Amino acid sequence: ELWELRGNVHINNEQDEQFDTQLLFWNQKTEKVYSDQYIHIRQQKRIITGIGFTSNQEFTDYTIKNTQGIFPIKEEDTVVADTAVVASDSIQ
Repeated sequence: ELWELRGNVHINNEQDEQFDTQLLFWNQKTEKVYSDQYIHIRQQKRIITGIGFTSNQEFTDYTIKNTQGIFPIKEEDTVVADTAVVASDSIQ
């Protein structure tokens, strides 16, 4: 009841997210999928990558390990932070 998928594994969930990896395990008993390999997830407005993940079998509730991502932003939405450093002392 443990499936192993190898090679070019491509999964699309109902939210139109695309999951790509080279190794995927599906445990029918626990209804969980997981991998310790590179994962590439393409969402509508961003791309998330990582090494390893776990998910329910519908790919709607997942956790990615060692994550990275590409999150596009509009230039007018950016805020430049003040670079001043303020020292504080917690001891009176």
